[in-house]
Amino acid sequence: MIQEDYIIKMIKKAMEFISKALGLAKEGEYLLSENILKDSYEDITGINLNMLMGLDVESMNDLLGNNAAEIIVTSEYLKALGKVYKEKMDRNQFVLYYKKGLYLLLSNYKRDIYEINVNILLFYAQVKDYMDDVKYMKCMYEFFMDRNAYKKALEVIYMMANITNNDYDIIKLGEAFFTEVLVSNEATMKKAKWTYEEALKSKSDFEQIK
Repeated sequence: MIQEDYIIKMIKKAMEFISKALGLAKEGEYLLSENILKDSYEDITGINLNMLMGLDVESMNDLLGNNAAEIIVTSEYLKALGKVYKEKMDRNQFVLYYKKGLYLLLSNYKRDIYEINVNILLFYAQVKDYMDDVKYMKCMYEFFMDRNAYKKALEVIYMMANITNNDYDIIKLGEAFFTEVLVSNEATMKKAKWTYEEALKSKSDFEQIK
């Protein structure tokens, strides 16, 4: 409960600045909006956001002390900065911030914290077509499999197939996926909103890439 209260308090503090900054971005005040976000992030966490963005995800986690509250707040700021650049019609920067946020969250999804898992879905919906790191795509696959979201998991397998030449690994992953799906019980398949007939059809389609 103490941890949850701390997370909520920290998020509320961050959202005050984020809301103000996004309002300014909608008015075309992009530079002011960006400065508010970066300055307030540093005030809240003590970390320079530009410096943080230059790190790989493992180093980001280390710098954040693997602190759930700071990880969640960081993802909110990365999302907000992505939105500023989307308003500015700067797709490259938008994708950069969203992918970094998504990969940071995926590296922590097994902690099973609501705010982390919800944000993973929000980030993924925006940048799934731009994911390019197989390590985190496999995390995305595992995230969906843990939730019996089979159709989404299969979507990620195809995404990996499109960006890698290592067909053998993708085929083995696909084979393991369909084995797991087709031994699932009726309740699990219903939860996944998938029928066995649909799964078999998808398996047949997948085998064509071998």
